[in-house]
Amino acid sequence: MYLGFDDDEEIHWDDIPSVPKGADQPTAVIYARCLPDDQSADLTTLIKRCKLSCELEGYILLRIFTDEDCTSQTRRILKSALEYCSGNNVNYLVVPALVHLSQYPKQLLKILNKLIDLDITVNTVSPDESTPFSNSFNSLLDLTKNVLSIENRDKIKNGMEDARKGGKIVHRLPVGLIRIKPQARTIHDEAIAPLIRMLFECYAKGQYTLREVTAFIARQGLTNPRTGKPFGLSSIKRILSNPIYCGLIRTSNRAITVRADFEPIVDERTFKFVQYRLFSDSLHPRRRGSLPTKSNPV
Repeated sequence: MYLGFDDDEEIHWDDIPSVPKGADQPTAVIYARCLPDDQSADLTTLIKRCKLSCELEGYILLRIFTDEDCTSQTRRILKSALEYCSGNNVNYLVVPALVHLSQYPKQLLKILNKLIDLDITVNTVSPDESTPFSNSFNSLLDLTKNVLSIENRDKIKNGMEDARKGGKIVHRLPVGLIRIKPQARTIHDEAIAPLIRMLFECYAKGQYTLREVTAFIARQGLTNPRTGKPFGLSSIKRILSNPIYCGLIRTSNRAITVRADFEPIVDERTFKFVQYRLFSDSLHPRRRGSLPTKSNPV
């Protein structure tokens, strides 16, 4: 958090309320470093801000590490601070800003991972946007978001695959099936499932073309629930090709087929017959026949 006082403001430490020290009171170490080309505040002012933060948070301040060499590549003082934290049961590392740990995103990420391993929380006193290195840390934040996005995407993908293997539909339910909440149980749509069954049984007879069956099932009242219009020829073909209607679900690589956890609308024998008809009719279109009616069903 940023405490918001002027650099030259006199701080009266006696006026700051302190938390009674106890055995379970969190401990802290302060680390501050001179930054190249940063004239926003000197080390003395930065340390004052960090000490004030410790007082307000109720931390027991164990030690202060200051690094006045802004050109050092070995970071000897920072290494000493981390070693001290590791051996003295420190809970918090208080810094003026994350850029004091490192101005390079990858190096900062390593330092933060080290602190996580030590179970130490980093507490920043002032916002990183006030430093000239904000672009570097915006890059770090973007990198972190991308890593988390990839991890979440993989978790979602693996979760969906596990759900498929468990017989669940992970995408939008096909027409004729509905999901009951909060149990998330899949059941038949009582108004549409009988029409889907009629569609399969009608086409399985092998006496009618796909176009004839499409026109027939539209007259029986099968329409797209989202548009209210009859399904087109290609949509009817997709319905007839969907193994979900016979209670089978393919995994993402389509190599494994598992039994769904709901009652199928059509039996597996009828579905296989329809697949044979779709393939056969694509090669040899069948002659036209007399379509069934409501009074004379299939």
